[in-house]
Amino acid sequence: KIAPGWFDAGDYGHYMHNLAQVWPAFNLAFDLGNPQDDVLNIPESGNGIPDLLDELEFGMQFALSMQAADGGVYWRLCSQTFDQVLPKDVVEQRIIYEKTTRATAQFAAMAAIHSRLIQPYNTSR
Repeated sequence: KIAPGWFDAGDYGHYMHNLAQVWPAFNLAFDLGNPQDDVLNIPESGNGIPDLLDELEFGMQFALSMQAADGGVYWRLCSQTFDQVLPKDVVEQRIIYEKTTRATAQFAAMAAIHSRLIQPYNTSR
């Protein structure tokens, strides 16, 4: 089962290569500053984890669900045709596309950064 994730702005697909770009940017932000909790007013606010990391966790849950049992990672999840409705209203069946070396390598990098960032707040990650 694929976990919810961030929609792509253009066609509402989910792409590992677009998702992967978020982790290095957040990593830099955390290295340069001290992100605070409760700044985004999201449902997870107040849980003792900076809201930016809560958002990364949401993305990581999706990324983890794109990993196959053999360790490979599928690169894309989207509808067969361009969705004509807002993301929240998409009901068309989603199609998962093949595993690729690129998606698998990007996932490995994302997971390494994620582990480093979340570790002070969640040692099981």
